[in-house]
Amino acid sequence: MKISRFDVISILLLFVVSIFPLLMTNAQVRHVAHYIFAFHLIVVLSSVLIVKKPIAFMPPEILTVLYIEFSFLLGAFAFYNGFVLRNTKNYANYLEWEYINTSVAYFLICSTLIYSVDAVFRKKILRSIVNYEPKKHSIPFVFFILCILTSPFLMISLDAFVFGGSGDFSIIPKSLTVLVFIYIIASRKIKFRFFYYALAISLFASISVDSKREAVFLIFPILLIESMYSDKVINFGSMLKLLSLVISLIVLIILMSIVRGYGNFVGVTNIATAIPFMYQYIKLSSFLPSFFNNIEVNYTFYHSMQALEYIQRNFSLLTFGLTITKAIFVLVPRSLWPDKLKSIIEIYTNYHAPVFREAGGGAWPIIYMQNFFGILVFLVQLLLRCSSS
Repeated sequence: MKISRFDVISILLLFVVSIFPLLMTNAQVRHVAHYIFAFHLIVVLSSVLIVKKPIAFMPPEILTVLYIEFSFLLGAFAFYNGFVLRNTKNYANYLEWEYINTSVAYFLICSTLIYSVDAVFRKKILRSIVNYEPKKHSIPFVFFILCILTSPFLMISLDAFVFGGSGDFSIIPKSLTVLVFIYIIASRKIKFRFFYYALAISLFASISVDSKREAVFLIFPILLIESMYSDKVINFGSMLKLLSLVISLIVLIILMSIVRGYGNFVGVTNIATAIPFMYQYIKLSSFLPSFFNNIEVNYTFYHSMQALEYIQRNFSLLTFGLTITKAIFVLVPRSLWPDKLKSIIEIYTNYHAPVFREAGGGAWPIIYMQNFFGILVFLVQLLLRCSSS
């Protein structure tokens, strides 16, 4: 359980920077929050890049920290500069936050704790990933079975209301099938597999323009699986490929936004017909607020910070992490268990926007908020790592 000197310095630096907001006023934190998140992100990225192996990005601890730090960096930047859609009261609420300094400090400390778990157990985690080798003969059979089970959901939806939730559960079997397909071609290092990846993402994008997550989130498992089976090191060439992928992702999100009605262009029915309007859309004054909204950084930043603001104003709202256990009972119909635990989405949205929730809408803060005053994420992960050592 050795930890490098670089990681020790990084952890100390992250902790010191994490408490800076506590020494500032709310107005000062609004001015510099995005810079602080940027510094945090650079430190974490440096610790990953120094390994020089793509698999260093695979541990869930690192993915969690990178995703949240990046979202909060862009979200804080967007809100500070007013790049926010004004069709809700979100921006007005942001200007009235009374505890932005303690909230920012809390989220930074959470990221530092989770990063510390990765730093302590990094060698063991990466070694287990490299040595993992499932039975190859079973994979095609699993894929075949999944294709059979998934085919009905291409034409019908599975309403989560049956289980006391909301949304369409049919995306789960469809996503699993595609992920197994991605795993097969990546593990066997099939030639031109990136063409098949693009095909899978395009397919999801064409059938889910109203919900960009399905297509966009496929990119993350592709990167993970590719890094697991890649013996290459991180260099300029690989960084250039990653940059190309990011640009392609941005273009895809913009095109999907146009199809969904952003810009109010006439005659747009699919991604192909949206391409001619892309430049016009980017020139609109509403583009940046819409773009930050569509990549969900404003959403992630605002609702997580707003939830913490509510709690600090009224500590009776604390759930002490109980909302996380909701996932265990998600398949139990509420008709059989009327007092079943409510999800963080239901609790927060009912409090924040009851009319929106009544109409079937939902908003959710990140997991850090669910463990406020508990540091449950850090303790549970540390316990699991120690027990497996």
